[in-house]
Amino acid sequence: MIAHTRFPPPPPSPSLSPLRPRRLRRQGRRSAFTLLELLAVMAIVIVLLTLTLPSFLNWGRGTDIRTSLGLVRSTLTRARQRAMAHGTPVTFAWTNSGAPLRGSYHLRNQAGLIGTTNHLARGLTWATNDYTTLSFRSDGACGTNAASTVSLAIEEAERGTNGISRTITITCSTGYVDVLD
Repeated sequence: MIAHTRFPPPPPSPSLSPLRPRRLRRQGRRSAFTLLELLAVMAIVIVLLTLTLPSFLNWGRGTDIRTSLGLVRSTLTRARQRAMAHGTPVTFAWTNSGAPLRGSYHLRNQAGLIGTTNHLARGLTWATNDYTTLSFRSDGACGTNAASTVSLAIEEAERGTNGISRTITITCSTGYVDVLD
């Protein structure tokens, strides 16, 4: 059988021993934050939120317009390629419709609608409210005047003059599509 020996408890740490007399003095009080300190911290937090909240609300604002620009550009490129591959004109048509107002676009050929009608991201419209078309010919060029350029502008309708606006240009002689920043 093994005998168990008990060791005496270790002496208190020197770093804690100065706290002991203080604990004895404040025996009836608990440490906590005062109401004034809590109100001061809450006021600071409210001021910081007020200053930073607008930037958080606009965080994804540019993403919607960039995504829509990329989709419209790829649709225009697809229209040009389809016209060249099939040897028939392909028309890109765009307009603003719906409530709330939202930009939409689609491709057509002589047989009718190609694919489905696509929409710009929510809150984005075309700068023009007319139903407008642009036709790509079998040689890849577009329009009737080969020296001209066509510009399509996408804008944030709900923000008025404070909104972001971006433009897509199509060089009619070549059918080249470019996005302007």
